[in-house]
Amino acid sequence: MNKKRGEDLYKTKNAENGVIWDRLVLERPPKPYSYASRKEKFDYCIKQSFLSGENYLPGTKLASNKESHFGYYLKRYERCYDRYLSENLNIENLLSTEIKKQYGKGKGGEFKSGKFYSVASSSRFAVSSFSEKDNQGKIEVVKNLPINGQIEYVDVALEEGLAIEGIPKNAYPPQMDVILKTDSGDTYFVEVKCHEILDTSEHKNIKLKWKYREAEPFKEFPLDITSITPKIENNSKLIAIRDKLLRAEDFGCNLSTTHFDFKQFLCHLMGIVSYKKLMPKRKLHFYYLFYKNDEYEIFNNHNIYAELEEEIAEIFGKFGALFPEIEFGYCYNDKFDTLKSLKNEYT
Repeated sequence: MNKKRGEDLYKTKNAENGVIWDRLVLERPPKPYSYASRKEKFDYCIKQSFLSGENYLPGTKLASNKESHFGYYLKRYERCYDRYLSENLNIENLLSTEIKKQYGKGKGGEFKSGKFYSVASSSRFAVSSFSEKDNQGKIEVVKNLPINGQIEYVDVALEEGLAIEGIPKNAYPPQMDVILKTDSGDTYFVEVKCHEILDTSEHKNIKLKWKYREAEPFKEFPLDITSITPKIENNSKLIAIRDKLLRAEDFGCNLSTTHFDFKQFLCHLMGIVSYKKLMPKRKLHFYYLFYKNDEYEIFNNHNIYAELEEEIAEIFGKFGALFPEIEFGYCYNDKFDTLKSLKNEYT
């Protein structure tokens, strides 16, 4: 991409052949138009990488650098988006039966909703990072992977539910993007993030449902239990402190930015702590895999990953001391392609 630092990007919504198209363009269009958000700029940069020949799945590139490979009609918004891959690519047909089965049982509805076709789909990023193309041209999960300098034979599960001790068994458990079990006795729980790190306003408050008060691992969190009160918001009963929704500081974490999804982190951690009781002999690791969008940082003049890493250091520092039996970590992949190494960048 030959873009100037901080260059503007515009969003248009126009009828084309009877269909409303939501497009991002560099040249200032005729009115009406709006300025693209940071998240939309992030997506635009990923789209440009695919147009320039980068993979959108392992060993899989666009046949040409044409806009016709993009555009997906989302029924819930009644419009077509140009930062989604085209349904004509038939991405599901490239995936192995096992991968499709694992996503079929998840609650995200990645295929039916079209989310998997988003250029910045964290699900497709997860599949891409932990799979490879086989001799028949199918995308299969990897069988071995370098982890922190050591080749490990791994069993890979996608979109796996994590039961939490103390929560009713009929409650839908939090879903972990990837779980790797090694022959050497380690289990790696990997949460995968792409453009979600720009959902900063959504991450400021921790909207934890009231039912989690009964979870055994919840009692190990550094909260003032005597100050907990319920709070009703949008017909959901949530955990609050003196009628205010939870925030990072309630857990002893002082954050200046909110790229990290603290609420989801807590839910996954409760599931991992519960797993430890069931599998006490396995060594546990809780990792985050982030898509590294260097072009976005240049385009938007935003040191997003430096901010994210400061948050991680604060959060992992506090919770690493609380749960020393779990190794916390994070790593990056800058492509929608097989991860070369799962290396913990947190020290």
